[in-house]
Amino acid sequence: MSKQPTRQSRRRAQQKPARRPIRRFFKWLLIGIAAVLVLGLGTFAWYAKDAPTISQSDLQSDGSSGIYGPDGKLIISLGLEHRTYVKSSQIPQQLKDAVVSIEDRRFYQEKFGIDPLRIASAAVANFTGKSDGLQGGSTLTQQLIKLSVFSTKPAIRR
Repeated sequence: MSKQPTRQSRRRAQQKPARRPIRRFFKWLLIGIAAVLVLGLGTFAWYAKDAPTISQSDLQSDGSSGIYGPDGKLIISLGLEHRTYVKSSQIPQQLKDAVVSIEDRRFYQEKFGIDPLRIASAAVANFTGKSDGLQGGSTLTQQLIKLSVFSTKPAIRR
């Protein structure tokens, strides 16, 4: 007496394996995230290769011009900006802490002058519309470079 498969077992053998929609979703989500990361890094590398070399003098604007008399005394200072540059040690720690707490909380933890977490959260807030206006993800370092070296016109390149 040979054992023949039952009708139910034959049907199970003919059926396609059960689909796993959740696994497929997460697989494609992971592939999408990886593609966005690769595209983002590629774009960054493309623009970074042409970035200018920046010196200390690039970061300090000329400010104003002075007209001196024959005796060497300043007669008048011309220009819109009247700046006096000071060393970091001359700025009170309380002022440094106040600026950093308002503008860039993680300033002292940034190793390369960028804050990926801040950039990502600003992008999400702008995309979802959860903020009142557009949020920026730039750090104090990025703002200094932008204002000192590049124009203030909005551009992806800077």
